Amino acid sequence: MAKKRGNKKKINLIFIIGLIILAILLLEGGLRITEHFFPGAIITYPYILTPSTNPSLVYSTKPNLQNYVFMGSKINTNSEGFRDNEFSDKPNEDLMIISLGDSLAFGLGADNEDTYAAQIEKFSKEHESNNSINVINLAVPGYSLKQSKILFDQYVERYNPGLVIVTFSLEETDFETKDLSKKNNIFDNSYIYNLLFGAKFSEKREIYLKQFKKKDDYLKHIKKKLDSPELLQDLEILDEMKNKMESQDKRLLVMIIPTPKREFILDPEVISVYNELYKKLEQRDHTPQEFIPWVKTELENLNSSELTQKELNNLITNILIRRLISMQLINP
Repeated sequence: MAKKRGNKKKINLIFIIGLIILAILLLEGGLRITEHFFPGAIITYPYILTPSTNPSLVYSTKPNLQNYVFMGSKINTNSEGFRDNEFSDKPNEDLMIISLGDSLAFGLGADNEDTYAAQIEKFSKEHESNNSINVINLAVPGYSLKQSKILFDQYVERYNPGLVIVTFSLEETDFETKDLSKKNNIFDNSYIYNLLFGAKFSEKREIYLKQFKKKDDYLKHIKKKLDSPELLQDLEILDEMKNKMESQDKRLLVMIIPTPKREFILDPEVISVYNELYKKLEQRDHTPQEFIPWVKTELENLNSSELTQKELNNLITNILIRRLISMQLINP
């Protein structure tokens, strides 16, 4: 009798485990079907990222994403996980440019063909520039200068670019790196896991952004960063990039972009703080030709007090194209 009860308990336990597994599979399937018909409705920002095979990078963009919809735009990545065509498919042009940076250089909120890397290529071809240009987009959302430097060392050696464009901000996203390093490769493609992880990640990001709701709070934050050890490390990284490019008779172009509040980009007080950062670069023997300050002349045609993500992307594109024209790399 006791043996029968024991067998019955085992059967019930197996049945319950089976039901749990079935429920998980049904939920996973339901999420996948929903995401297929309504892209971006279920899976959020962290889904496009995956733990990197290089521990120093922590994470990278998922390779081979096809028309994944996020923030109203379609994201495609190549087999190396970058938002670009296959690098092996790019023709050998007169000038190779490498673009490094975070989400703004990556082009969040814009389709692949609307990123500034793609638009520079397009502008060059349309205006029949003396230099035919290829731009390799190595930007990854949330990347710090330290992470970008790792890609710089790897891909400058591989492609020998004539120009490297680096964009970054004073925004701290330490939680981003720490949290994304915890993603587990085993469950990385699970929609359930990414849904739960994404909700937690988004909540943390919202808490982080709330501290900059007022301009005064944001100004206080970036002024503090101007004298921080972290900024000194960033400046030393830029020094290393500059020296390596100059040793090969190549050029480095730096753009430091105010974030996370897009409307602050247009504020004169915020711009003045960022221009203080460029003065620090000048003191380290970076010439004005190597960086793009946020000055009134760059913003004089803007009427909006707040930029959309697409408007911000177009603004950065126009500023970079004007600089490349002034450097006589492309025709006006």
